[in-house]
Parts: sequence; structure tokens; C-alpha cells
Amino acid sequence: MGAQYQGLSSLFNSILQVLNMAELGMSSAIVYSMYKPIAEGNRERVNALLNYFKKAYYVIGLCILSVGVLLLPFLPHLISGSVPGDINIYALYCLYLFNTVISYFFFAYKNTIFQAHQRSDVTNNIQSVVKMTEYIVQFLLLIFFKNYYLYVIVVPIFTLINNLMVRFEVKRLYPQYDKPYGTLDKMAITGLKKQISGLMINKLSDTARNSFDSVIISSLLGLVMVAVYSNYYYIYSSLYSIMLVITNSVGASIGDSIAKESVEKNYNDCLK
Repeated sequence: MGAQYQGLSSLFNSILQVLNMAELGMSSAIVYSMYKPIAEGNRERVNALLNYFKKAYYVIGLCILSVGVLLLPFLPHLISGSVPGDINIYALYCLYLFNTVISYFFFAYKNTIFQAHQRSDVTNNIQSVVKMTEYIVQFLLLIFFKNYYLYVIVVPIFTLINNLMVRFEVKRLYPQYDKPYGTLDKMAITGLKKQISGLMINKLSDTARNSFDSVIISSLLGLVMVAVYSNYYYIYSSLYSIMLVITNSVGASIGDSIAKESVEKNYNDCLK
């Protein structure tokens, strides 16, 4: 495709990662809050949490969409030098923005059900199949049509397919949570806000450390340098993703233990 196309992809992904700060770790807080009611068999509580999360994701999606659209006039100022002649950066950016917000409106919240039940293997398997198919389709489109727009349009389509498959698996394995209902009391909402405020610091730090680099490089040095940097960063992120599989698989078990066991039991487990 060339370095400039790769640079545009990295730039827009970085911008949207910054916008995703609006989520502020809410999914992690919801998952943690679900451990105890799941262990107790409290379906009403789990459904109320999911219903709250679903509505919150709609609001977050609208916020990201609104801020993303407001950034449109500033795009040329974030790119130093030229862009590919056959690319309209506004149209391309809107495709990336659409891919980001589509999950917030279509069933992304259902991933938390598998996380809370320590069944992330289901979502991981779905994602692996969908991603592999997506890459094959993109490869074929580039070979036969040599059109970058077609290459990018495929991404939100497969994002939607991934979410629909997750929704189907939730309906098959956990039909009691397919259509969430109920509301949370004020005490529960206060507890969630407290957890989110703690996770917010981590979210902000992570975004500041990992998501502004491509934006800064693009605005100062151009898209080609963004592409070079992204290739090296891809090696790091691949190794990091491998380690993340370990920590994520352990995290669900720890959260479940904290919710179900006593403080003394969890403390002694940490000492071991």
C-alpha cells in the first residue's frame, strides 16, 4: 500500500484511541461488580448492571461520535506534508470513526458477560475467526481492486459481524442475560462511580503514554515517519499482547475470588 497509507491508518487509530478515553474503564468496573451476583445466582442484579452498562455505552458512543465529528476541520493540521492523491482524508477518517462507535451501539457490552463468567475463550475464538476472515478479504480486495477505501470499509463490517456473533453466543449460553432489564439503586451507582474514578487514572495514563505518539509524529514529521514508527511499535505491541493474555486470564480469577472470598483469604493468597 505504501508508507503514507500506513501512516494515515496509524494516525486515525491514535486519534480514536484518545477519544476512547470516554469509556474511562467502565467495562472493568461492571465486570468486577458482576462477580458477586453471578456467584450468588442473582440474575436480577446482573441484568440491572448490564442494562445500566448498555445505556452508558449508548451515551459514550454518542459522545465519541460528536467529538470525532468536531475534529474534522482540524485533520489537515495533524498531517505534515502530503497525503496520497487518491484519498479524501475526511471520508477516510469518517470510516475509522464509524468503526469505533459502532461497537458502542451494537452489543459490545455483552462481552462483559463472558469476562465475568471467566469464559473469555469464547470471545477470543470469535475474534480470531472474524479477524482471520477480515484479513483474507482485505488481502483479496487489494489484489483485485487496489482500492484503499474498500480495504477500510471491510473493517466496520467485520466489527459488526463480531458483535453479532458475540450476541448470538450470549443468547445460546446465557439466555437469561440476552435482554437486560432492571435498574440499579443509588448505592450501587455510587459504588460504580467510585470504581470508575479509580480506573480513570489508569485509563488516562495508558492513553497519554501510548496514543499520542502517532499524532505528534504526523503533525511534525509527516505520514511516512508515522509508518516507520508504527512498524517498530507493532513488534512491541505484539509481544505485549502475548503477555496480556496471561494477565487477563489471571485477572478474572482474582476478581472472582475478591468478590466471593473473605479479606483474610485473599490476603493470604497474595502472600503465597
